[in-house]
This record gives sequence, structure tokens and C-alpha cells, in this order.
Amino acid sequence: MTRPPKYPLEALGEVRARRVDAGAEEVARAIGAREAAELQRARAEAARTRVEAEGERVRRTEKESLARGELTAADLARGAAWEVAAREEAARHREQLERAASAAQAAYETEARAKEDLAARKSEADVVEKDRAKWKARETKRVLDREEESAEEAWRRKA
Repeated sequence: MTRPPKYPLEALGEVRARRVDAGAEEVARAIGAREAAELQRARAEAARTRVEAEGERVRRTEKESLARGELTAADLARGAAWEVAAREEAARHREQLERAASAAQAAYETEARAKEDLAARKSEADVVEKDRAKWKARETKRVLDREEESAEEAWRRKA
């Protein structure tokens, strides 16, 4: 009996399947990077909020002390110096938040590109799989036709 024919695009199908697997790994890495970037952005946001809230609390306390007449000129000078330092710290935290937000946006974009690439790779692999199914159906039909022809020939010889 003859060996069944091998699908002619088998190697291409394997290459495309490996590309799909590699694309899935890229998407997984991109998702991990995006999640890490989101966590950094959330931490930066929380730090900025904490610093701003603490600054407001100190300002409110100082204002209340000033209203009660409890502050000296030295206290006012220290308060002014603290205000400069607090504004610089708040500005640093806003910059960190902006950088973290930019990194998170870039990670989102990288993830989207990886997903698009994976979809294209899957589409390419699907083309080969659909062709394989058609080829297999043709081969099955060819084998069945050949068997039917052989059966008819054998029947004719007997008759």
C-alpha cells in the first residue's frame, strides 16, 4: 500500500504556528510591562496625593496658629522656607507622575501593537490551516474515488 501524501505546506504551517506562539509570548510580556507601568503610575499618583495632602494639612495648621498669634517672626521665616521646599517636592512628584503616566501610555501602545501583530500572525496561520482542511478533503475524495473505481473494476471483471 502506498504511503499517504504529505501536506505540501506542512513546513509553512509549522513556521506560522511557531510565530503565533512567539506572538502570544510577546503579548504576555507586553501585558506584564503594562501592568508594571500601571502600578508605577498608581504609586506615583498616591505619593503625589500624599505629599499634597500633607502640605495642605501643614499649611492649614500654620494658618490656624498664625490666626491665634502663636507664631514668631522666626516661625514665619521657617514656614516660608518650608513652603518653598514643599512646592519643590510637590513639583517633583508631579513630574514623576507625568513620567509614570507616559510610561504607562507607551506600555499600552506596545501591548496594542503586540496584540495586532498576534492577530495578523493568527490570521496567517489560519490561512494555512484552512488550506490544509481543503487539501485533506480533496485527498480523501481522491482516495474514495480511487477505491470506488477499483471496486467497480473488480465488479466488472466478475460479471
